[in-house]
Amino acid sequence: MSSARSVFPVSPPFRMCIFPLRKNGQVVDPFLGHPEAAEDRLAQCASVAEAKAAYDGSLWQGDLVALLKDADGEIIQTGFADSAVKSIDLETGAETEPGGRSPVFVFFARLINLKKGDRVALRLVGPEGVMAESEGEPLERQKAQWVAFAGRKLRGEAWPAGEYVGTAMLIRNEQIFRQETTLFSLRTP
Repeated sequence: MSSARSVFPVSPPFRMCIFPLRKNGQVVDPFLGHPEAAEDRLAQCASVAEAKAAYDGSLWQGDLVALLKDADGEIIQTGFADSAVKSIDLETGAETEPGGRSPVFVFFARLINLKKGDRVALRLVGPEGVMAESEGEPLERQKAQWVAFAGRKLRGEAWPAGEYVGTAMLIRNEQIFRQETTLFSLRTP
């Protein structure tokens, strides 16, 4: 195998290595398991059935093939933060969990591969009941990545100790397509 070459400067977590994979001395596509021209691969991907058949010779083991295929609208991360969050915050780990005296308590969801018309609905429930809800507006176009959040500003001395529950729903064609619920325990401030 020839040596890998790193692609820099790219900030973490986007560092990557590009290297050719060889089988029997020929560069191969690791997903298909054999050498193939780009035109042939595009032709194989013309339909779902053909694309599935194309993976039969894959060099990836069993269940990994399914994990490597494009996701169709997925909730990839949910959590709680002490402020509004952006994609870059989540990718760099810059978000921080809320504390007892945080000025804001936020539940967030990060999703990928959304379609035009999809909606992201969020619900945040604390020890004293519903804190925030958002039905989300239908997306005007496809989104490779989308971050949604719902939360509330602190109105007293501290957030009540106890369990907080966040639920994210990806709504497609007015049906719940994906749903994830996340729990957060807040100790006394």
